[in-house]
Amino acid sequence: MDNTKLILGIKIDRDPILGDIILSQNAYAQKMLSRFSMNEYAPLFTPLPAGSALLNDNYPTSPEEISKISNTLYKEVLGAIMWLQVAIYPDLSFVVHTLSRFAHNPGKLY
Repeated sequence: MDNTKLILGIKIDRDPILGDIILSQNAYAQKMLSRFSMNEYAPLFTPLPAGSALLNDNYPTSPEEISKISNTLYKEVLGAIMWLQVAIYPDLSFVVHTLSRFAHNPGKLY
């Protein structure tokens, strides 16, 4: 596998002098951002902004509110983030866990 450059969406770079191996999923992350129309968002230094209040009170309650929110898209985004977390970004584990609690009925963050 000395010549392998990409495996399961993970880019592999090698420094021949130091012998370091660098794993990256930048291409996957960019593709994911494009897929979900999130290219224009500014990057953050923390996976979940400090002070974010994810509460059960934010759930939609009326049938009209529930029909406006597509939990399918929420689950697709969450699954894409989960792949990043599982492969090489374990710092996303807390975010994936926190957001997964709301996958069955996502609401708006007020």
